[in-house]
Amino acid sequence: MHTNELLYVLMEFSDLKVETTASGKLSLFITKDVGFHSFPRIAKEFLKLVGGIKIFSVDAPDIRMWIVLVKFRPFYLAYDDFPQGLSLDPMRGSSDKVVRQLFEQFNANDI
Repeated sequence: MHTNELLYVLMEFSDLKVETTASGKLSLFITKDVGFHSFPRIAKEFLKLVGGIKIFSVDAPDIRMWIVLVKFRPFYLAYDDFPQGLSLDPMRGSSDKVVRQLFEQFNANDI
């Protein structure tokens, strides 16, 4: 990825924050600048940056979701229209460490 492309992608992910789910697991909110139709492109960019892979996808009228592996941990990479955004949500509690690592890497522009 060229430097200009990387800067553009990092700008797209400027809303990055760690959130806690209702079950107490950590989730990575990636960006609010995503829509139903732009989800696949932005999700692919995110997975490319973090070395993740798409396993399965689910589409419904108000949500798009991929099941992905990031650092050998399963996650839901999901677009939701309310509140609008793209997030990396845990499938297991063992993913908290990966969420923290990704957040730190993005903040250090190390991705």
